[in-house]
Amino acid sequence: MPRRRARVATPEAGIGARITEIRKRRHMTQVELAAQVGMTQSLLSRYERGALRLHGALVADIARTLNVTADEIL
Repeated sequence: MPRRRARVATPEAGIGARITEIRKRRHMTQVELAAQVGMTQSLLSRYERGALRLHGALVADIARTLNVTADEIL
């Protein structure tokens, strides 16, 4: 039986979790947020899961769209 790799908490996962939390508080779907930021839902999902690292400009765009500061996301 193959072993599963242990999941390690990464900074990207924490940032993604905060984006998810804020997005849900705003009653937005991934599709809605992704469209407003200019990406696909599947790409946003990968950011929210912490599979990809967000760059500074994207953090700023998401923060602006969610009406929060970048500090709240980071």
